[in-house]
Amino acid sequence: MEVNLKREAIQYCTPVYSDTLNREETLETVVSDTLPDIARILDVDAAVYLRSKTLQQGSIRIEGSIRGTVLYIGEDSERLQKIEAELPVVFSAEADGAEDTDTLAANVCVSSAEAKLLNPRKIQFRAGVCAAAAVYRSITAELPAEAETTPGLYTLTDTKTVSFLSGVEEKSFLISDEAELPAGCPPMEKLLCYSHTENVDELKQVGGKMILQGTVRLDTLYLTAGDDTPQQQSFRIPFSQILDIANGKAELSTVVLTSGGCYLEPLSGSDGITALHLELHLCAQTFCRSETEIRYIADAYSLKSTCRLKTDVIRTLNAVRPAVLRQSVRETLETPDSPKDIVYARVTAAFPARTEGGISENICVRVLYRTQRSSLSAMTRVLTLRFENGENTGISLPETARFGDIYAAAGDNAVELRCPVELTLDAAAVSELTYVNALELEEGETADETEHPSLIVIRLGTESLWNVAKKFGSTCELIESANPGPMNPGDLILIPRGR
Repeated sequence: MEVNLKREAIQYCTPVYSDTLNREETLETVVSDTLPDIARILDVDAAVYLRSKTLQQGSIRIEGSIRGTVLYIGEDSERLQKIEAELPVVFSAEADGAEDTDTLAANVCVSSAEAKLLNPRKIQFRAGVCAAAAVYRSITAELPAEAETTPGLYTLTDTKTVSFLSGVEEKSFLISDEAELPAGCPPMEKLLCYSHTENVDELKQVGGKMILQGTVRLDTLYLTAGDDTPQQQSFRIPFSQILDIANGKAELSTVVLTSGGCYLEPLSGSDGITALHLELHLCAQTFCRSETEIRYIADAYSLKSTCRLKTDVIRTLNAVRPAVLRQSVRETLETPDSPKDIVYARVTAAFPARTEGGISENICVRVLYRTQRSSLSAMTRVLTLRFENGENTGISLPETARFGDIYAAAGDNAVELRCPVELTLDAAAVSELTYVNALELEEGETADETEHPSLIVIRLGTESLWNVAKKFGSTCELIESANPGPMNPGDLILIPRGR
């Protein structure tokens, strides 16, 4: 006989698939007729943009584009030149068990970029890129909270406040702004390259919405009229957005920003280029966590019949804030020739990887400098950072590390690099909560009482009173009646047999 159970519905989100996909794309391109032949390649940069993502019939498809910039010295002068390349990239994977109604979230990053000189008019550009993909499913679970009153049946009902991933929301938006050169800076003649990073500065819940305050950092390298030495300039552009929250409530949220495209247009004035117009397409993926109190049947037994339990499991989170791991990069990087002064320094990162005892992340350091002979040179190094005691649960998407102000100084055949690093990890630990989903009493099959005399004496251990009563065919009420006062581990207690 199946016992009727009163159920209460809860809604939550659970990950059903996650993986990091890797691709390497190559493109051969020629130098424009308006540019000089290549004498030597100095620097290579790349950015990847997420254009679209689809989940259909268990197949994931993520489409993006790679923007590459190659800086070189021409054969006719020491003046920097640039070659730009753009090529598509497609990631695909089979997500076993994923359904079309599930939610696909994704993030992308560049893991490597290089260029090879094929001849003075042709190069081969190669970029390694990664896509982190995760699929989430919205689930409605009906947890039994009470059992129908049945002679001889005893149930253990528990109440807990638990944290769930309540949903994954997404919003695309455009940042359109102008970045003006500071007063006193000479106007630009030619923009060589640029990079951008987006940071979430503050999240604040107002009603059923989330207010996001963030900053775009735009780093540029350019030439001025009559000067072959490149100039570096950084801009900080604030932005804000109103984001939706799953079910209108979230005690904690994590927002992952991905870029779908960036367009930078020089704005000319009477004295030259004095400002840049930025159009940056961003997507905010919000991972909402909410707390709720649930009642559920944790265990049951019968003194009259054989009781068979069917249990099930739901995944819950420990509602802790994301962990921010900090390090300071302090490196002396050898150079092939002695630098005189630093022109440009940039640090980028790939996705972190889980290792024994923590998290590791590869960072790429690129430095453009002028040598003692006044010629331009460059160096690239890949460093591995290790963060101890870091753990990424995979509940939200991985993010690359963020870097503060970079200090780079010329040394003796070396560059002295100093840079603060922050890595944010989803610190929510996943736990499983087991509950009784169905109860069945075997009709005509009575509980075995041959091993249980009417009264026994035991020495109480660390077991709960419920487990003792269930083990010896009694009830918590009978044991408490037979043993007035507190019962502590090590005490001798009487256990009457239940009827």
